[in-house]
Amino acid sequence: MTPLPEAVALLVFTGVAAVGDVRRLRIPNTLVVAGIVVAVIFALYDRGTGGLLHAAAGLAVGMLVLMPFHLLKMMGAGDVKLMGMVGAFLGPVDGFCATLATMLAGGAVSVWWLWRMRRNRKESPQGGGQAVDTREMHMPYGVAIFLGTLVWLVIRWLWLQQ
Repeated sequence: MTPLPEAVALLVFTGVAAVGDVRRLRIPNTLVVAGIVVAVIFALYDRGTGGLLHAAAGLAVGMLVLMPFHLLKMMGAGDVKLMGMVGAFLGPVDGFCATLATMLAGGAVSVWWLWRMRRNRKESPQGGGQAVDTREMHMPYGVAIFLGTLVWLVIRWLWLQQ
């Protein structure tokens, strides 16, 4: 199980990324790199030198699962890197599970995003027939990454309480 300080740090990094993604539709590399550095420090502290491999494997899993979506232009590189950061904190197995939870959360966030777009178009002065701003069409997947990570951490905590 992920120790509480690591879980809190992970949620802070993903939460900041989600807020920034909603506001600017961008996840800064500096935030992701800082998160990876913190994840590696925790991994080294918790597992010694083996923690470095654990974090690297998690980073690879998080990025590799989402990379096809980036290559198909369905998501940005920042989303892929952020999921890699989550994997660096959680390791390969929990990183993979958090990625699956994120994909489910992404479905829910996309429904919300489409509802929001539709509502905004109806409320605009031009009515429902206006052209859609292409920036508006880009869903902030950082929100799904935050929610999926949070859900997976809660599931793991509940699972280990039994």
